[in-house]
Amino acid sequence: MARESQSVAQFEAMVKTKNYVWDVTTLTLSADIPYLESKGLMEPIGLKASDFSDVMPEAITPD
Repeated sequence: MARESQSVAQFEAMVKTKNYVWDVTTLTLSADIPYLESKGLMEPIGLKASDFSDVMPEAITPD
């Protein structure tokens, strides 16, 4: 499912209720990542930045 905008509230609701519409998302706002991490709503998916040479390095976080 593709969305025009990122909805942190929807992301948070899906995780808390375990009623998922997406299983992976791209976060576009740098403020979203620290917020979601602080709430324990994100988990690593086991990918390494070195596996994605065509992605801007600053777009990949270690977690």
